Amino acid sequence: MSPLPYFDDVVYYFRALVGNQVIPNPAVWSRRFRRAAKRVHELYLKVLAEHTGDKRKRNGEDGDLIDDIFDMHEADPQFFPEADLKIAVLGPFVAALDTVPSTCSFMLYALLKHPDVLAQVQSEADRLFADGAPTLEGLGEMDATHRAAMETMRMYPVAPLLFRTVTNGFELGGYRIPAGEHVIIATTVPHYLPACFPEPHRFDIDRYTPERAEHRRPEAYAPFGLGAHRCLGNGFAEIQIAVTMATLLHEVELALVPADYTLKTTQIPLPSPNKSFKVRVVHRRKAGLHQGQETAML
Repeated sequence: MSPLPYFDDVVYYFRALVGNQVIPNPAVWSRRFRRAAKRVHELYLKVLAEHTGDKRKRNGEDGDLIDDIFDMHEADPQFFPEADLKIAVLGPFVAALDTVPSTCSFMLYALLKHPDVLAQVQSEADRLFADGAPTLEGLGEMDATHRAAMETMRMYPVAPLLFRTVTNGFELGGYRIPAGEHVIIATTVPHYLPACFPEPHRFDIDRYTPERAEHRRPEAYAPFGLGAHRCLGNGFAEIQIAVTMATLLHEVELALVPADYTLKTTQIPLPSPNKSFKVRVVHRRKAGLHQGQETAML
């Protein structure tokens, strides 16, 4: 089911909620937020109606993610209570809503600052589109693009922290952490530890070659989190990043504005380049935008 008619409301609703988890966000008390919340609930009810009764049988076809969610709820309502259904059902509509665009913006900045790497990624993008639409096989051959994305996520992680509630008390480093305590786990601190990544402030995609494999050190690399709750959509996010960047770099030649721009970031609701980050279209490599057009990467 397409969320397109509800897209603006879904985006506003979830961004306001995420921002409110960091600092009090007055948007959650606004009339616009209440209207968006009503629309989001309407979308949820539509999905619910599509996956109940005989419709769930899909005429003998295999079920989808939402069918599996309902199956879990019906099999054990205590394990998967009705109160959790709404976020589980709407989750696929908002997954990577901010994380993938922010990573792509960070990656674009890094590539424009490193023309040698940009040339490698752009060459792979051209090969990807040489015979028409991208294929999974073609995406799998984009080695430099994949390593550039990995280095971007190391230097500019968009999910640098995990928030957890302690289920069973434990002791760590001489401190007793009781059950029920809220903890913040800084999973990406090792990204800048020289013991894990030598010269950590240098953008170096060769860290991820088989010969070096710096990210293979235990617990050193965690752009998608760690443990049992590691991001379920990490593989899909990597494909989104690769396709987005390949499409952009295949179509147009870009330059920073100004040429010596130094990245500035914002941290709310998630880390991302701030509005001062802009690029200029130098020329159209393929059918695309007008020469000289300038756009902000938000």
